[in-house]
Amino acid sequence: MGDAVTQRISNPQTLNRLYEHTTNLQAVERIIFIHEAVNSIHELYINYAKHDGVTWDPKKLQEFQVKLHRQASELQQCIRKLKSRASHPSSYKKIKTYFKRLLLESKNYSTSDWEAVRAEVLIHLRRLDILGSVEQ
Repeated sequence: MGDAVTQRISNPQTLNRLYEHTTNLQAVERIIFIHEAVNSIHELYINYAKHDGVTWDPKKLQEFQVKLHRQASELQQCIRKLKSRASHPSSYKKIKTYFKRLLLESKNYSTSDWEAVRAEVLIHLRRLDILGSVEQ
């Protein structure tokens, strides 16, 4: 969406804690976890679009938001079909709480802070991709 991604993240241990139990989740629970994360990332980037001093390529940002929205919608359809078999592990709440905090903090972020958020989101997307490909 912009130049090269900053390689700095706020707290690697926090990210590790969010994902440490996800590989033990059943497939439907992983789908729910991935949906929560993708939906939260989408909300975060909607908030960024409202930020003064937006420096990322607006067309690429919009394309990214559309793809996130589509992913979240498709995952939601899967969840509706499978919901009765899913439990409610605390990992869903943890990922929602994590992104809620990031969203609240982002309202006061500078442009450089947003670059750090972008780096962190990239790490999430990579981990979500791996989580989605785990077979059970």
